[in-house]
Amino acid sequence: MKRILVSCVLLGLASLLRAADPAPFELTGLLVVGSEKRFSLVTPDGTSSPWVQVGDEFKGWKLLRFEDQDSALVLRQGGNETKVFLNRGTIKTAGVKASVADANHLLEKMRFDEMMTKMLGQQKLTMAKMMQQMTARMGIPADKADAVAAFQSRVAETMMAELKVEEIQADFAQIYSDSFTKPQLDDLGAFYSTSTGQALLDKQPEIQAKLQELLTPRMMRAMPKIQAMAQQFQAEMAAPPPAAPAPATPPAAPPKN
Repeated sequence: MKRILVSCVLLGLASLLRAADPAPFELTGLLVVGSEKRFSLVTPDGTSSPWVQVGDEFKGWKLLRFEDQDSALVLRQGGNETKVFLNRGTIKTAGVKASVADANHLLEKMRFDEMMTKMLGQQKLTMAKMMQQMTARMGIPADKADAVAAFQSRVAETMMAELKVEEIQADFAQIYSDSFTKPQLDDLGAFYSTSTGQALLDKQPEIQAKLQELLTPRMMRAMPKIQAMAQQFQAEMAAPPPAAPAPATPPAAPPKN
């Protein structure tokens, strides 16, 4: 009997100790998307989760259920279960409209100005290369080549002068704020703050350049066909219109008796 009592006391103490353990996370946000709920968790050392939902795992803990009456998220790790409680002030709704300032905050995390400057510089080089190839196909005399190249350079500079990074960013901010909600922009910002998000930004110009290298030869292969189409169209426009057919002669009326 004493052994049974001792065992019960030990089990009770173990339960009390487990109950006294600090929660593994803080529940810092609830995002409501229609009937679906997503949760933001933060570890004691400040590591934030992505938006997770019931059934997902974070740091070895599985999200079992959310108890609306207590605003509590139930977690399980092995045989242990615990609850983390939400401060109601942190509830978000997916329909919250984003502002232009929210979009600009995201574009800053995306290093938009740096990325766009690199992309425009690459586009300028691509344009120059395409113009050189087109000139070579046109059979420009050697003594005119320098003048043609200078003209092409002026054309490219004129076009690029209209592509101001500040104006493009303002347009993108408006598009992003119209296309995404504030929580969605927050999620994108969280991604671009990660090492993977930063790696994507770092590699984007290189990826764009390689894609352009793949596309340019394919586009140039179509140039002879396009030039032939243009010559044929020009000839058709220069040809006189076909003569209108002569009006039909009405049949003679039968003689009167």
